[in-house]
Amino acid sequence: MIALLYHDVVSAARAATSGFGGADADHYKLDPLVFAAHARHAVGRDRDVRFTFDDGGASALEPTADILESVGHRGHFFIPTDYIARPGFLDRAQLRSLADRGHEIGTHSASHPVPIHTLPDAEIEREWVTSRQVLEDLLGRPVTSGSVPGGFNAPVVEAAARRAGLTVLFTSEPAPRPVERGGLTVVGRFSVTRATSEATIAEVIRGGSAPWRKQAALWEAKALAKRLGGRHWLALRRLVFRWRAAE
Repeated sequence: MIALLYHDVVSAARAATSGFGGADADHYKLDPLVFAAHARHAVGRDRDVRFTFDDGGASALEPTADILESVGHRGHFFIPTDYIARPGFLDRAQLRSLADRGHEIGTHSASHPVPIHTLPDAEIEREWVTSRQVLEDLLGRPVTSGSVPGGFNAPVVEAAARRAGLTVLFTSEPAPRPVERGGLTVVGRFSVTRATSEATIAEVIRGGSAPWRKQAALWEAKALAKRLGGRHWLALRRLVFRWRAAE
């Protein structure tokens, strides 16, 4: 399995209309033409390529789902349920439409707490349980997959996901092979940003290992900063993105 991690597919001029706002969030928003080029690289491949999308931004239905369907693919959309129907996010009817069109819907927690692993165990479990129940009630079908908000995975997050009934958990760690841990399949993903070239995506989809190694090295450096800095890391990250946006 090759799992690609996206967020919103929306033009720069309309970035504020889909998903979370701010320069740090905008870094993960791709122009529809760019995403369409990425999707075409998956056509005819004999490997399992998963296009996954975090946050439940309004662009998930149009144009994202339309683009995927045009090349014969379906996406996997992870929803923070407290944000359903808020400005810039999918509403209940749109989520049902996505599911009816064959796209997979999973939980991205309820309130999207970052970093989630710092919460008490009971609160982490409640995030998964609440979100899963909301989605199952909405869609009328089981929801057993989830994605870790903010990429802050940890053993306590996985343990809470298992207790909440999830069987598959997607992370932001650039690990190309899923692993089984105590009945939970943990799937790493290759993160895609506005700075990711089409050539890199093509190589990842072909099965190349170099992009994974490069991203893994950066991930390890960031993971150390997150462990040392906690919430201070998030504040610094937001400051850097605001500075870049002002340039």
